[in-house]
Amino acid sequence: MQMNLTIKRIIIRLSTSLATLLAVSLILQGCASAPIETVPEVVLRERRIQREVTQRFEEQLVIKDEIEVSVYLRSLALRIQSLEGQFRDLGLGVFIIQNRDLRWRNYALPGNRLYISAGLTRALTRESEVYAALAIQMAHLKKRHVVRRFGERQDDPNQVLALAQKGQIYPTLDGFLPSPMEEHPFSEEFFGPSSIFSFTEADEKEALTEAVGFLYSTGYDPRAVISLLQIYEKSPNRAPHDPSELKKLIAHARVAVAKFPPLLNPVLNSEGYKRLESRFRQL
Repeated sequence: MQMNLTIKRIIIRLSTSLATLLAVSLILQGCASAPIETVPEVVLRERRIQREVTQRFEEQLVIKDEIEVSVYLRSLALRIQSLEGQFRDLGLGVFIIQNRDLRWRNYALPGNRLYISAGLTRALTRESEVYAALAIQMAHLKKRHVVRRFGERQDDPNQVLALAQKGQIYPTLDGFLPSPMEEHPFSEEFFGPSSIFSFTEADEKEALTEAVGFLYSTGYDPRAVISLLQIYEKSPNRAPHDPSELKKLIAHARVAVAKFPPLLNPVLNSEGYKRLESRFRQL
């Protein structure tokens, strides 16, 4: 019996070592020739991310049961959706979430699922600012920032090697396969500094530029993007960006807004917002 246990341990060690060596080989091969994804491949990748990530992400959120407010927010987001062909054939869901900490953090996942901080909505005073918050998240989706971050985490050689050494994935000649006991070997960190929502400063600026265009194209005052960032600036303990980054983002938003001529009668507060304004204060 003791000899059988010893043999099993040796086999496990050899298998792990071979898996690690094959992982290194595949990583080096992948680095040497990274294929360019076609449009259908990009679509399939996004659908896979939506399928794999959404449920696990929402399990870690507290989604508030505010159907009327969510329907209203969805009606605003639909205006943005109508501008972009890549959004039109997809569903759209907007959810009010309870803050996980003091920070007002909004999120968006492929499949047009937007998550808006209840704490932030209480601090906003105009519909155009609410619209700006939605527009920024839609802009991140348009630019596929989450998709890119997801890919970066899965392609991280250090993470791949660590998983191979633990026996959580098994390299094959066709790529990496999860062990039967690991349904989701590539674990996304949703809320930490290296999460799939940790965008670069360039990403944030790119999203602001797109958001300004969304507001202008749908008749909302694009300066609401600046107003939203200034609300963050006045509440540094709750802002999703640090003060130094906020200054850069505000300056960038001003430049983006200045490229558009003023609107004659921009939307500030609709009747729908006025009717629900008191509900926003109670979220």
